[in-house]
Amino acid sequence: MVTRGRAAVTLTVTATLVVAAGAGAYAVLDARRTPGIDCGRFRFDSSEWKRGRQHPVVGPYGPSAPGNDRFTRNQVAAHGLVKCGLLEGKTKRDVNTLLGRWDGEAYDEQYWSYAVGRGHDLLGASSHTEQSLYMEFDERGAVRDARIVSRRM
Repeated sequence: MVTRGRAAVTLTVTATLVVAAGAGAYAVLDARRTPGIDCGRFRFDSSEWKRGRQHPVVGPYGPSAPGNDRFTRNQVAAHGLVKCGLLEGKTKRDVNTLLGRWDGEAYDEQYWSYAVGRGHDLLGASSHTEQSLYMEFDERGAVRDARIVSRRM
């Protein structure tokens, strides 16, 4: 009886450790999917954003972020805008001045998006997905929702 009880406890402890290790590994890998943004230090540069969208050498997403080849500068900027809430309540005119004309496909005036770079899966950049900064405007024309979305290419 005691041996059977110890085996059950050992199995339970082992299963718990395996689940905890798996969750820890997922958290580490998942953290690599988004750039680390510190809202206290984040500063958005509109001219840099617009320059990145038109970069002639590296294509439609612009150059990599300084010291970070996993994300484009515009991906880092888009994540910062969303995480730090800098688009909340902005009007369409404000957004157009800040980011330029939206480049999403088949979106109407209520939904705008800006392509910012390749999507990321748990192991790194994915050639199958693209990330966009996506905004939804309310009936007054102010940003109701801003987020990063990934879609299959």
